[in-house]
Amino acid sequence: MLSLFDKLRVEDEKVRHWFARVLRERTQDQQRENQQQVTKLNRQLTRVRHQQDQLLNLRLLEEIDQGTFASKGTELRDRLAKLTLQVESHDRGRSEVGEIAVKAFELSQTLKQQ
Repeated sequence: MLSLFDKLRVEDEKVRHWFARVLRERTQDQQRENQQQVTKLNRQLTRVRHQQDQLLNLRLLEEIDQGTFASKGTELRDRLAKLTLQVESHDRGRSEVGEIAVKAFELSQTLKQQ
C-alpha cells in the first residue's frame, strides 16, 4: 500500500500544488453537476407525486374506473421508486469518490515525511 502512495508522490512543489488544485476543482465541478442532477430528479419526483394526487382525485370523482386507476397507479409507483433510487445513488456516490481522490493525493504527498 505504501508503494502505491509513493508512486503518487510528486517531487516538484509547483506541479504538486497545481495537481491538487485541479483535482479539487474537478471534484467541485462534479459535485455541482451531481447536485444539478439531484435537483432535476427531485423536480421529477414532485411531478410524479402530483400525478398520483391527480389520479386519486379522478378515481374519487369516479371519472376513471378501478382498472385504469390500478394500472396507472402501478406505473406511477414504479416511476417514483426508480427516481428515488437515482436520487439516493447520486447522494451517496459521486461526491465521495472525488473527496477520497483528493485526500489520497494529499496523503501520498506527506506520507514519506511521517
